[in-house]
Amino acid sequence: MMMIAVYLLTLAQVSTPVQAQVLDNPLERGVQAFADSEGGSVRGGGGDHPVDMQIKRIREQLAQWLESPSARKLDFKGRMTFEEYVQGRPKKFHGMKLVLSQGAVHVRVIHASEQDPKDELQNTIVDGDRKVCKGIWEAKKDKLTYLICEIEAFSALGKTAEAGAKERFALIHHEYAGLAGIERNKDESDYFISEQVRGLVSFSFEQGEVVFSLPIDPNRTFTHVLYYLPIKAKGVKYTMGSPLTEIGRYENEPQREVTLPEDFQMLETPITQYMFRMVMEYNPSFFKDY
Repeated sequence: MMMIAVYLLTLAQVSTPVQAQVLDNPLERGVQAFADSEGGSVRGGGGDHPVDMQIKRIREQLAQWLESPSARKLDFKGRMTFEEYVQGRPKKFHGMKLVLSQGAVHVRVIHASEQDPKDELQNTIVDGDRKVCKGIWEAKKDKLTYLICEIEAFSALGKTAEAGAKERFALIHHEYAGLAGIERNKDESDYFISEQVRGLVSFSFEQGEVVFSLPIDPNRTFTHVLYYLPIKAKGVKYTMGSPLTEIGRYENEPQREVTLPEDFQMLETPITQYMFRMVMEYNPSFFKDY
């Protein structure tokens, strides 16, 4: 009789399903969902749209930057320590390390024409005002955390390429910091850390393109002389100006002999529209976005 009871108890233990861990934090639920799907069905930082990809790259840069010496130079104005900024403070706010993890925050971008005030995942309206981006701590649809940005407004940030890049880095940091509870992003937004991030964004020329980034590697330089060709020109003579027979010439183009006093360097690739716009603050090109 005792052997039957032991057998039945053992059978009950084996047949009882193992209860899955219940995560109350939507950020942790998102990270777990991303891990379970191996990144397939859950996107923790960008889809195929260029703005999606921009946000993904900024999130990845911020996550890497947290590990750099540069991040430790932030001034937290006595509100928290660097360790708390990264890891969080129990029962007060979450750390940036968690909120920037893959899958913690779902990114969704929408066109202005797609705004639907009745759909929390299809509008950027906060307290009646349209925002460039807004965060949703726990969506009604799936109980996960979202960052929603309007494509046109996000793309139009800044009057120059450099200013726009700084605005986007500061904005995305602010939205993630707001979801973590580190910065206030309702009513009067608080950018006390994001403004510092804005000031750290620098640019480099890589393969003829302007790349904006945070100083992750302290040994990284931002002038790539590899892409400049040395021109041996000292003492070279040539004729400057245009001949009188040239059609369309101006009167201030007389021909004269010129001697170059020094060698110089010339960019290996043509000037891109980004580079021109960053220096001159306007784009004279007929064909834009190249």
